Amino acid sequence: MSNYQSSNKVPGFFAPWSMIVMDVPSNFEWQQAAQTMPARQSGPISGDNDRTQLAAMRPAKLLCESGEYVCLIRDVSEAGVTLGLFHDMPAISHAFLELANGEVFPLLGLWAAERQAGFRFTQPLDPAELIAEPGSFPRRAIRLNIPRSGMVFADGLLRGINLQDIAQNGASFTSDTRFALGQTLVLSLDAIPEMSAWVRWRRGRAYGLVFDTMLRLDQLAHYALALQPVTSRGHHETVARVA
Repeated sequence: MSNYQSSNKVPGFFAPWSMIVMDVPSNFEWQQAAQTMPARQSGPISGDNDRTQLAAMRPAKLLCESGEYVCLIRDVSEAGVTLGLFHDMPAISHAFLELANGEVFPLLGLWAAERQAGFRFTQPLDPAELIAEPGSFPRRAIRLNIPRSGMVFADGLLRGINLQDIAQNGASFTSDTRFALGQTLVLSLDAIPEMSAWVRWRRGRAYGLVFDTMLRLDQLAHYALALQPVTSRGHHETVARVA
């Protein structure tokens, strides 16, 4: 994901994430991330003989009971979809697929293999339309909604914050502490490395950050898993292995 289109301007832009248009990563970046994926496994989707395999895997969000995770759309048909993951995940009976344009599709889990899974759509759809990702808004980079408490280190002091979401090049949080636009700070969350950033926007108690170093897509996936460990229903084993 590239930096904000206006990131070279003087800080002072009051806008929530929904008002910031971000560049979408190039196919080359997604292809680099996809190199860590294993070969596609065949999955049992009855009546599914006309699958469209994408030339470059398309990033999206997999929404399930335990949280939101980065995934890559490997191929799609009228009946279902195969998703690539950056980590193992137990079989999921029900989930949602959210595209970069914000459109959401309910899914029924069919199978799960090493770092990938097969799902059936709850109703048939046009694969070409899903791949094209039409919509009233531009496609945006993947942003994961992960509410978590944390800390920021600013001006020599630690302040409590509540993380709202995180993306490859930034995050948003709420806090009772007032931070200045352009102020530099360090974001500290349990289970993931600290990240230096600066305040891009504020609205009331809400703040938006831009990271000094943009995360790779696989790093974002890794952090999402660390912040939202996946546990199989009825089991105590937590999935935390990341490629």
